[in-house]
Amino acid sequence: MAYDQAIQLDRDYALSHARKGDVLSALRSYRDAVAAYEQAIYLDTKSALTHDGKGLAHFSALAHDGRGLALFALKEYKRASEAHEKAAQLQESTVIFHLHRGAALVKCWEYTEAPDAYQRALELDPDSSVAYMGIGDAHSGRSSYGNAQSAYERALERDANSADAYNGKGKALYGLGRYQSALAAYEQAIRLDPDNAAFYYNKGRALDRFGDREGALAAYERGDQLSGKKIS
Repeated sequence: MAYDQAIQLDRDYALSHARKGDVLSALRSYRDAVAAYEQAIYLDTKSALTHDGKGLAHFSALAHDGRGLALFALKEYKRASEAHEKAAQLQESTVIFHLHRGAALVKCWEYTEAPDAYQRALELDPDSSVAYMGIGDAHSGRSSYGNAQSAYERALERDANSADAYNGKGKALYGLGRYQSALAAYEQAIRLDPDNAAFYYNKGRALDRFGDREGALAAYERGDQLSGKKIS
């Protein structure tokens, strides 16, 4: 690999390690990507110390964020959240770092802390539908379905074509016992993304609540057909 050659020529060239991490992540070699990012972070930290503490904060933040994304792909969500937190500390004004941290926190069930990351993203970008989606996910995780519904609706105000927001809204409504409204939200999600198996499974659950066994079975079977193709 060309980046390996660059590293051999200059072992202290942190950027080459970071770019190697990017390539390895793209190739889904996430464990090796984590190692490359960690080496980049180590070398960049050493360089910063050598130059009177004046490191390249932007580069370091990107390396921490890349490491976090690789750890997320490995389902090491706690370590991922810590990496994204470091990225956000280094470059606090970058919205995506807060969004990535929030997503990792939701995945490791840190439902109280996750909204703080998303709220910071909203302070920087009030129109972020992804941030409202994340807040909705955190509230759903705490079974706070009314707050989750409100968050998903605010996400939809900003992105009316978000299938995931409709699906999240459907789950919140289902949790509130509003099965007819939940079904309508799932139908909207399916209309926008007809190849997502999870949406059909959720639709099946709502139909089952109405006693529509045949409709529920058809939805479940469609989900099964798609499950090897796409699921979220």
